[in-house]
Amino acid sequence: MHPDQRALLDTILAYPSEETPRLVYADWLEENGDRRRAAFIRDGVDSGVPQKPSYHWIDYPTDVIAGWQRGFIDEVSCTMGCWMQFAEEIMRWHPVRRVNVTDKSPWYSAPNDEEYYGWWCDHHGSSISPVDIPKETLGAMCDDPRRIKTPVDYRYEAHGGIVAFASDTDAIDALSDACIQFGKGK
Repeated sequence: MHPDQRALLDTILAYPSEETPRLVYADWLEENGDRRRAAFIRDGVDSGVPQKPSYHWIDYPTDVIAGWQRGFIDEVSCTMGCWMQFAEEIMRWHPVRRVNVTDKSPWYSAPNDEEYYGWWCDHHGSSISPVDIPKETLGAMCDDPRRIKTPVDYRYEAHGGIVAFASDTDAIDALSDACIQFGKGK
């Protein structure tokens, strides 16, 4: 990859809501012979509506469903295993803002009429349970401001832990955020 191209992509990744870096990158692509991709980015910026590219610029598995916005992948839906395998490559090129993990859903507990939703740690990275998630993503959720402490947290933290949230929406959003952090290498 040309150093200028990497610098332009890094600017888009650093400022995903800004349109100017996308348009500068489109200019660079056109100047360097990739008119189709340049036009796709410009069309996306101009229209502001979800897009579907006519060809791929990166190879990703067929079970990755990508939502394109303003010329780049904005949202990804895939299995946890697929994300763990391809997250870094996707995030190198695209300012993904949402990851929908299709094979995971938070556990539910209601002790003493208090509802909790959350995730268990998958120590071995091979669980097919819908509530077990890899420790790399679970760790990213430990400092999530939406996280709540429950009596169960203290009981299982020695075993790798669980993280709990007040709603299933908070749990799912926290998983998406943790997946993005993992993809960025944080």
